[in-house]
Amino acid sequence: MHAVERTVVNEPLIAAYQAASSPHSIRALKSDLEAFDLWCRRHSCVALPASPEIVADYLDARAEKGSKPASLGRYKASIAKIHLLLDLKDPTSAPLVKLRFAAVRREKGTAQKQARPLRFKGPVRDVERDKARGLNIRALLESCGDDLPGLRDRALLSAAYDTGLRASELVAVTVEHIEEAIDPEARLLQILRSKGDQDGGGGNRLSEPTHCGGDRGLDRSSRDHGGAAVPAGAGAALQETPRRAGSVDRQHFGARNLGSAQDALQTGGEGARRI
Repeated sequence: MHAVERTVVNEPLIAAYQAASSPHSIRALKSDLEAFDLWCRRHSCVALPASPEIVADYLDARAEKGSKPASLGRYKASIAKIHLLLDLKDPTSAPLVKLRFAAVRREKGTAQKQARPLRFKGPVRDVERDKARGLNIRALLESCGDDLPGLRDRALLSAAYDTGLRASELVAVTVEHIEEAIDPEARLLQILRSKGDQDGGGGNRLSEPTHCGGDRGLDRSSRDHGGAAVPAGAGAALQETPRRAGSVDRQHFGARNLGSAQDALQTGGEGARRI
């Protein structure tokens, strides 16, 4: 990053941060800092150490380009983080930055656009009796082929809807994490680590794959991919299933947890997250 003077890197501190942070957090920090550094170079500004005026101007510029307050908050936090890691004074704590950021939040508002829920039968009143309509989990499952990639995608969709796992948590599943449940038709997925469990306390999620062959897909996928129940490229596969079902709305998949929760509420918890 563009610095006005030589910055001494505290290697033990950097190493401790990397060890304590998830790969996603490190990638996000790197991306935010690269964008900030590029803006500073284009405007002949010093990125390290940055002044409160520079940070405030940067956040205003990103807001004018369409960045939402939630994203601006992340950019501000990343700038604060790199100054902390390099033992530099944090410019984001200055009143100027706080007030300018508050002004942006007041002008733009803080409401986030909610993705439409991806439900088992779509936007129906009765998930048990009504016919499926619109983009829905059932249509996505039916679009999956009977070959290995199709079984993989069906297993991913089933497990994602059943358990509410994030894509990053799904792709970490291996065959050793699949356990038998009391119900012989169901399986327990052992989750070693998640976004809400960074310390690796672990937990189990119930998946009932009988309606879509999810367990068969996981088993066969694990045999053909060296023990990985969810092979490489699975994240992209999750995003491609709506296209195969005839939809160009890729935002739906990100709201599958909301959809399964709505289905659970509608059925009174009975068979919630069932596929």
